[in-house]
Amino acid sequence: MMIQEQDVKLFQLIKEGNEPAYAEIYNNYRRDVFVAAFRILRNIPDAEDITQEVFITLWNKRKDIVVNTALRGYLTRMAQNCCMNKIKHDTNLTKRNQQYSAMHADAQSGEKPDSEQLDDINRLMQELPDKSRRTMEMVYIEGRPHKEVAKIEGISVNTVKTQLYSSLKILRSKLQLK
Repeated sequence: MMIQEQDVKLFQLIKEGNEPAYAEIYNNYRRDVFVAAFRILRNIPDAEDITQEVFITLWNKRKDIVVNTALRGYLTRMAQNCCMNKIKHDTNLTKRNQQYSAMHADAQSGEKPDSEQLDDINRLMQELPDKSRRTMEMVYIEGRPHKEVAKIEGISVNTVKTQLYSSLKILRSKLQLK
């Protein structure tokens, strides 16, 4: 029996929920999946996570998956796609964290605006949507922590951060126009 024919039969058994067939596929291809992930990520723990993710996805979606190619190729392609998604996610997360850090550093800087700038800021804050303005006031004027503001407003901490980021971006752009 050719290996591909054996894979087809094993995969058919997996579709039916056969755990020993799944274990055999896992044992046959886990190294290939790990190597494919490691080549992209160059990080052992991340490659191990991707390997686990591939096989969990294989089991959870076994009834819906259609394999028209060699199972090894299918699984390594899954690993490559998972790696690309991880890289994209990590890149976006890093960008958001950098933007938030820069925004927070600006807000915490020691520079004191003059009275004319304060008047402009207060006037522009009144133009913000009510929820965003309240969030800005609680964090920057009252000095409340993000978690407390989130609880008071009934929103997530990430929503608080997003509102602050968006509000500061609006205020900066309007202040620069002056």
